[in-house]
Amino acid sequence: MMSLWRRFLAALAFLTAMRMPPDTYADTDSLAESPPMFPLVGALLGLVVAGFDRLACILLPPPVVAVADLALVFFITQGLHFDGLLDTADGMFSSRSPERILEIMKDSRVGAMGVIVGILQTGLKIAAISSLSGEMRFLALLLAPALARYATVVGIAVFPYVRTGMG
Repeated sequence: MMSLWRRFLAALAFLTAMRMPPDTYADTDSLAESPPMFPLVGALLGLVVAGFDRLACILLPPPVVAVADLALVFFITQGLHFDGLLDTADGMFSSRSPERILEIMKDSRVGAMGVIVGILQTGLKIAAISSLSGEMRFLALLLAPALARYATVVGIAVFPYVRTGMG
């Protein structure tokens, strides 16, 4: 069993753009054993975004900062969750066979449904962040990334993976 630190580094490398030397986490089980660390990585992400938001709101209007908050998340995470959402939208809204849905979801190109869902989700996030202020805004930005990554862990544990691979 690998150390908690190595699991954390594997999760950090997988879920963010941060790169660590491969010898710190690169054994064959590193990613497979890292999901319990996903919420901790999310909490770290939340701390960065909530702190950024608090400071940026001193200089800029809160709606502008909400857009900047999302941009920061995209830069830190390389859009991992967003990419998954777009792939899922393209596949699930295609009205095709399960096999074809999986092919569509694997395709790196984004279709019309992915674009539409991406725009709606981004607009909803900006509106939601902009509607909050003070401590509620700080707490939401702090906790949302941790809860999202916790939901990923639950999804891994509860739902069967439909392809062979990482799941």
